[in-house]
Amino acid sequence: MAAAADLANATRGSLFMVILSAIYILANQITGATDLTLDAVTSAGTNLHSINTMGLFLNVLPFRTEIGSCTSFSRCCP
Repeated sequence: MAAAADLANATRGSLFMVILSAIYILANQITGATDLTLDAVTSAGTNLHSINTMGLFLNVLPFRTEIGSCTSFSRCCP
């Protein structure tokens, strides 16, 4: 994790972006697909109207990325 955090700092990105990129590379190696969509789950319970409501509120955000033209992990050109 320290190496991933260092890479995030060096590329002026976030740790989330580095880990997401690593998952894209893994998914590409497993499936061979270059147009990938991965989902991230975020909390959706911050609305003031839902404060007194019980339950699990989640948002699923799809991240779609085309990695066919990427030449390396740290440099990907669209």
